[in-house]
Amino acid sequence: MRDSKNPTAGHLRLTPRAWRAFLATLTDRATRP
Repeated sequence: MRDSKNPTAGHLRLTPRAWRAFLATLTDRATRP
């Protein structure tokens, strides 16, 4: 889904809370074998 007006709209939709959950998942998977 691309917005010609704002190409970064899709990326901005990822809120800080979503980022935190995403990073938490990555770190959790990285720390656990």
